[in-house]
Amino acid sequence: MRIEIDVSGQDLFHKDYSICVVDKRGCVKSFRFKEEVIDKIKSHWKNREYTIPSYAKPARFKFKLYSIVVQILLGNLLEEEESKEISIHFCRDFPSYEKQTENFLIQEMKKHKDKTIVEIECG
Repeated sequence: MRIEIDVSGQDLFHKDYSICVVDKRGCVKSFRFKEEVIDKIKSHWKNREYTIPSYAKPARFKFKLYSIVVQILLGNLLEEEESKEISIHFCRDFPSYEKQTENFLIQEMKKHKDKTIVEIECG
């Protein structure tokens, strides 16, 4: 089964930004932050209330949030998926984080012992 991960929008903290996980059957799992949640996250980040080191760039922080959302969406999709062999295609939504995304997806798939990754592709 092929699963695609993509976003719509330019910035995770924009009100129209959505993260989507879609399978070959057309089953879609998606997420969009509410504006009040975005404001709260920005405020906590500005006040250094997260465990990510203060020297970390905002892009790293956004990648962590993206990863958490993808983890939840992918987990929900895989629970419904009968196929044992999974190929994953993700877009370059976080330039220079392609290898981290691939490693994250490999680690996430290990939690689903009945599934096997046959391909991970970035494009």
